Amino acid sequence: MKMNPPITISQTDLSELEQIVELNRAIFDKMYENAPYSLRHYQKKLERKKPFILAARADGRLVGDSIAFEKDGAWYIWVFGVAEQYRGQGIGAKLLERNERFAGERGYDSITAKVFNVSCQMQRLLIGRGYRVVGLDLSEVDSKYNAVHFELKI
Repeated sequence: MKMNPPITISQTDLSELEQIVELNRAIFDKMYENAPYSLRHYQKKLERKKPFILAARADGRLVGDSIAFEKDGAWYIWVFGVAEQYRGQGIGAKLLERNERFAGERGYDSITAKVFNVSCQMQRLLIGRGYRVVGLDLSEVDSKYNAVHFELKI
């Protein structure tokens, strides 16, 4: 039986943004018809923000990440992904747990996330951790692009 390498999760910064974008491109490329966000999109979105960036690694290789920041008075998980071959190992739960702890330590009383219907695994993960659906943006194109808004009171 093949053993998976141990997973480490650590806080990182914008110096690793290029590698994070590359990983997320591989993760999200199969989910959407449109191309995943570019490095420039990430850079522009994170301008004037103080993002909390987490990297999950196996044998030093990036296999998961999350990028979160303050938005409208809540802690907002903007980007979140785990490479397909590493799912089901608790990495997503650990990334969420670290975000929840970080937000709580800084006095936030809620965490929010917006997840499209094409990401059923992420929706299940959030619900499993106690996040509630608090809103829905309906797509004019396709219901798989409906965006579900989640919130966790902490």
